[in-house]
Amino acid sequence: MTDDATAEAEAFLPVSIILGGVQKGASGTLHALLVRHRHVARHGVKERHFFDDDSRDWSTPDYSDYGTVPRADQQGLARRAIDSTPSYLFWPGAMERIAAYDAHLAATGGPQVQVVLCFRDPIERAFSQWTMLTDKLAGKRDYPSFGELIRMRTPGVSEVPEGWSKRDARQYSVVARGLYGVQLRRALEHLPRERMLLMRFDDVVGDPSGALDTMTDFLGLHRFGRDIDPRPRNSHDRRLDAAPPTGEDLRLLADTYADDLATFTRLSGLDTATWSTARILRDDLDPAELAERLALKAGLI
Repeated sequence: MTDDATAEAEAFLPVSIILGGVQKGASGTLHALLVRHRHVARHGVKERHFFDDDSRDWSTPDYSDYGTVPRADQQGLARRAIDSTPSYLFWPGAMERIAAYDAHLAATGGPQVQVVLCFRDPIERAFSQWTMLTDKLAGKRDYPSFGELIRMRTPGVSEVPEGWSKRDARQYSVVARGLYGVQLRRALEHLPRERMLLMRFDDVVGDPSGALDTMTDFLGLHRFGRDIDPRPRNSHDRRLDAAPPTGEDLRLLADTYADDLATFTRLSGLDTATWSTARILRDDLDPAELAERLALKAGLI
């Protein structure tokens, strides 16, 4: 091994911070904030998609490329490497694979894995993902309206329907990704609760500086000593050519999430009372009013 290769191997930091979900739940904002920390190594790719890569041999996984060599300006400063892939909480097998990776690090004297999960109202999250995909796939392939999508047979949180490609599973799992209760229960079966930080999208967007303090405290990193840019990432205006959601659509979706949301609230300890889904379920919010608000925001009406 050359001197340069030896130095690179010695500088290599295995990933020990995982922003694992949920999609459209502020993971981009959290990642953008956290990678400004001098002790967090910045990798060229935000979403590594390591643990949701079903093509890997998970019977004897190779972790040699799952990490980061700090850039020159971080040499001697960076202590942690990060992977921000929001599909991990949802993807079948991913949390089990993270637990196995954590055991591997422990056995080889590496750092403990810490997982940050940020949750958003499930109806608003589903609509946000649908608008993203509708915009992204426009002119490339047909994609259902919001009302059509929530009534389709789609992938669950433990299996992909026979005959579906991985692309299909990613693009049509909009409803299932909001079943946080079953996903969190599965995660807790594999990773200790004390190594998970559960956050709310509302808090991150409402107070990004406070959210960053919460995150750095959890990760054992010193707090930022300067102001940060609080603008959310991956947020831009769209005008979509599609049928807007209806109140009936959102009522159906709220009923779909009802039991799971109760489970999630109990397991997480997070306050979900102000979420639109919870408000619709207790008749504190007219689903038609929310449908109109979401449609206006997406440029559908």
